[in-house]
Amino acid sequence: CPLADATVCLYDHVHQSILSCSQTDATGYYAIPAAVGLVVYAVPQFGKNHSFVRLDNARARAVDGSAVTTDTTGATIAYDYFSINFDTDQEMPVTFQDVTGRAATLQVAGGLCNRTLGTSTVRFTYQ
Repeated sequence: CPLADATVCLYDHVHQSILSCSQTDATGYYAIPAAVGLVVYAVPQFGKNHSFVRLDNARARAVDGSAVTTDTTGATIAYDYFSINFDTDQEMPVTFQDVTGRAATLQVAGGLCNRTLGTSTVRFTYQ
């Protein structure tokens, strides 16, 4: 499902500096203007400790390359980058999926003898 109010920032591939950021709308879409000729990469952020992966499907924009470097604090950063060539690039999306996971342990039992109640269905929702 779409993730509203996530921040997606566009970085300059050469200097690893932020060019511009945008918030996702209620449908999870975002748009960030970029000048022709730039080589950029996008970094999504949402809350604390969320991890994202770039989806690679038939509609997704193909990457121009990958890089591994260090930021100004010395931390290693790895990313796929894209060249901004012409206005039709906007029709080829760069899509991310939140792959943050949390462990949950659950036991459903009841009655005086505290025996399990058989097969249970658990439903998680995010609000």
